[in-house]
Amino acid sequence: MKTYSQYYTDKEDLSNFIYKNNLKDNNKILVQIFTTITDSQKLSLLIKDITSLLPSATIMGATTDGEICCGNISTGKTVISITQFEKTKLYWAISTKDDNYQRGEELARKINHKDAKVAIVFADGIHTNGEILLEGMASINTDIIISGGLAGDNGRLEETFLLSKDGVVPQNSAIAVALINKDLIIQTDFSFNWVPIGRKMIISKAEANRIYTIDNKPTQEIYKHYLGKDIANRLPAIGIEFPLLIKQKNEYIARAVIEKHDDGSLSFAGNLRTGEIVRFGHGDAMMILEDRNRIFKELNRGNIESIFIYSC
Repeated sequence: MKTYSQYYTDKEDLSNFIYKNNLKDNNKILVQIFTTITDSQKLSLLIKDITSLLPSATIMGATTDGEICCGNISTGKTVISITQFEKTKLYWAISTKDDNYQRGEELARKINHKDAKVAIVFADGIHTNGEILLEGMASINTDIIISGGLAGDNGRLEETFLLSKDGVVPQNSAIAVALINKDLIIQTDFSFNWVPIGRKMIISKAEANRIYTIDNKPTQEIYKHYLGKDIANRLPAIGIEFPLLIKQKNEYIARAVIEKHDDGSLSFAGNLRTGEIVRFGHGDAMMILEDRNRIFKELNRGNIESIFIYSC
């Protein structure tokens, strides 16, 4: 297998890119799209451009709040990543179930195969409870590795889009592609790099991923008190920069804000529970650099053919 990535400008440039890399249309090609375009008509045209050049390929994509391409990080662009497999089969699935758990179950059932090694999953970034979605998938298959993330929309947190070969996927959906090959070797890692700051606080009222009060005060007031009025007013968009950290089994888990409510509560990208102790998290630049070097050394120990990176 081999992966080729580039920033998308127009159909002609993409056609030249495909020709230059000697890519021939076949059903063992996976095209991943990451774009800051949030206009459904423009997204449909983008899909048409790709399918006209690679009609047999499996296509999946998501709108983003930034892109990673060829060692570069950018915003406001579109990345096309094309992977050519040799023996691996691709199973594509979509679920439009309203319930996050049932959505995960349906995805897992559709891609369930004894030789499935990994599933790439993209989901709506506004209404998806990622933890519940993964629990639904795990109820069907606990062996498959899951990668991917929630779609973005340039930090606005208003409307995100998922993409498939058929065009723009219906809202509030999740999509997946499973890689089927008994000989495929998958290695997975992650970089966390959030450090706890400030005092420990107790969640005094929560339901699923919505926190009503912390230390018996409205959650938005807690953000305002400790992080300042400006940050509180910019929620939920700035919430990714200051997630809540929960310690579970000696490891921290981060939960970022995805929705602000009129009653002073906040919704997060995963579940939190009444009585849990939380702290604010902050990105540590030195830890990020050190962890990058660690992952690089780990990858150099094996014969890696392709690396997929998802920042969620």
